[in-house]
Amino acid sequence: MAEEQDILRVHLDSQDPFDEDDRELGYLLEMDPDRGWDLWHLVDGKKDHLVLAEQKPIECFNRMLDLPVDIAIYELEESGAICEVAYQDWDSGGPGAGAGRVSVYRLGDRRVGFVYFISHDAGFSDGYDDLKKACEDGWIDR
Repeated sequence: MAEEQDILRVHLDSQDPFDEDDRELGYLLEMDPDRGWDLWHLVDGKKDHLVLAEQKPIECFNRMLDLPVDIAIYELEESGAICEVAYQDWDSGGPGAGAGRVSVYRLGDRRVGFVYFISHDAGFSDGYDDLKKACEDGWIDR
């Protein structure tokens, strides 16, 4: 039973619309320190089929970006699955020109492995193994 407790499970929504049967679709990311990261497709909250198996964290994250997985930052922060580890607020200074925030998030933990990624108003970056590199690419001064 101790092995089960080592697996970190994160439920992710699907960007797929409901199908004609009105079944709820989603994903389950299982992060296992011994096995790697697995991504399951869920139908009505139950495992339907394995989408990605035994991936390294960065490989799994980068491949997830090509799938209709909704990475809902605020929901995942509340669950403790991710945390913001660096950010840079910006303001162009001109009227109507815009302002915003670029953030680097860490998904996972030391036990199961983790990946860093950049989030901004245009979406997400690919994953990074290194926080410093993610900050550099996101133009974040640390």
